[in-house]
Parts: sequence; structure tokens; C-alpha cells
Amino acid sequence: MHLRLTMASMLAASGLLLAGCQGATSGGSSPAPAPTASPNYAALDAQQLQSERALLAAPSAPQARLVASIAAMLEPVVTKDYHNTPFGYYVETESVPDAESYYGPRVYISVGMVNFADNREEVAGVLCHESAHVLHYDGINSDQTTRRWNDKVAALIARHHGLYARFLDKVGSFSDLRYSRKQESDADKAGATICDRAHFNPWGLVWMLRKLQQKYPTSRLSYLSNHPSNQARVSTLVRYLRHNSEFQVWPGDEKFATKK
Repeated sequence: MHLRLTMASMLAASGLLLAGCQGATSGGSSPAPAPTASPNYAALDAQQLQSERALLAAPSAPQARLVASIAAMLEPVVTKDYHNTPFGYYVETESVPDAESYYGPRVYISVGMVNFADNREEVAGVLCHESAHVLHYDGINSDQTTRRWNDKVAALIARHHGLYARFLDKVGSFSDLRYSRKQESDADKAGATICDRAHFNPWGLVWMLRKLQQKYPTSRLSYLSNHPSNQARVSTLVRYLRHNSEFQVWPGDEKFATKK
């Protein structure tokens, strides 16, 4: 008997296997408890914090002052939704446009990204997007998903099911990519809400993504890796902003933006 794998069967299997890895995520009226970082993830997070300290821009740098002024408006919004734990917003000296977040909670944006932005709303859009990743526990969730896949693959290899292990590993990679892309789309939308509540125009991230697409159309820029294409992100986010009433008060034209 030969194992014949079609794309449809692979997609079906990936859905079932991923559901099995993640477990139930809904049901009942009680909110799901916050996920817990694995010891390995927590250790890497601590190492990252140590290494970043030597790469931070001076507080007196214009980019750091700008980010601090925006962070002061974001803090009351995001802290309340993260068990009243204060966020840290930091500027790295890296010249390439980049931003990232860690469950600390910490959000980093590069000097290059701040310089690339033409207005405060674009900087705020990036910070709101990264803050949403923290609020969604995306780093921890990705870590847990990866560990569960690896455990399943290791168990199959231990039982000498090499073919099934290789298949599961491929499906896991495919599903993980789809999972990370969903995280990005969800963070775009949640970031728009954060910006709105902090009194920043949520169209800022749209403007930033459009400029990144124009400047780096085929680049493997770190900030865009494992993300949906900029075109797809912009289209989805524009529809979201236009079809939700709470965002209707904000102009989508960049001419209304606030200069840095």
C-alpha cells in the first residue's frame, strides 16, 4: 500500500495536527489563562535583554525622545491589558528599519525605522503593532507550538516511523508559517485599536507598510520576514479600518499626519 499525499490531504492533516498541538482554545465563559513561557524561551528572553542593553540609543537621541513621547501615550492603554505590567519601549542603534517585541513586556524599534518614518503616526503604528504581539503572547504561543511539533516528530522518529516523521515535519513548517502570518494580521488589527485608544491615527501603519513596500519591494528585510506580503497586509488592514465604525473619525490621507 502506497501513501499518496495530495495538497488537500496535507492541508487537512495540518489543520488536524495543529489543532491537536494547540489544544482547545475556546469554550465556556472563563477566559483562557495566560500561556507560560518555557524555561528555554524565558532564558533566551533574558539573554536577549542583556545583549540589547549595549545596543540602545542614548535617551537624549532625537529618535529616543520621539519614541518616549509616543510611549507615554501608549503606556496607559497597553499596561491595563497586560496585568498592569509596565511596558518598556526602546530604541536600538541599528540603521536598518526594524522592530520587535518580547514578552517582558518590551518593544524595540530601530533608529533606522524611526528615521524612515515621515510622521509620528507611522512610528506609533509600528509600536502599536509590536505591542499587540506582546498582548497576544505571540512569542510564547509560537514557542509552545514549535515545541509540540518537535515532540511529535521526535516521538515518531523514536518509533522508526521516518516517513511519517518527515511528513509531519513538513506539515508543521507549513502550518507554523500560516500561524505566524495570522499572528501578523491579528497584530495589525489589534494595533489599530491600540493606536485609536491612545489617540493616534491608526492609518499610520498602513502608510508605513506602503513605504516599506516601495523602498524594499524584493528585500528580505528582517522586519518583513515570515510576514504576509506588504500588499496583502495593507489590503487587509485598509478593509478593516474602513469597515469598522470606531476608525471612521480618522482620515486615511497622509496629508493630515503629524510631522516628527
